[in-house]
Amino acid sequence: MSGKLTLHGVQQHVVFPARIAIAAEEVSFDATMTVRQSEFGMTEGAKKTKDEVPVAISIRGRRK
Repeated sequence: MSGKLTLHGVQQHVVFPARIAIAAEEVSFDATMTVRQSEFGMTEGAKKTKDEVPVAISIRGRRK
């Protein structure tokens, strides 16, 4: 997947792998990516913790 991610008022282009599954009654989307706080202007947070923060996305929906 690729797109624009906005965090803390800063927009960056991101690319990350995702898995999309379509079944008879459900659609699912699962993805993981790593965000660097410093790339989004969150320098204070990056000083207090690791700059790289893992993000997991999981979406489920029923099909009609």
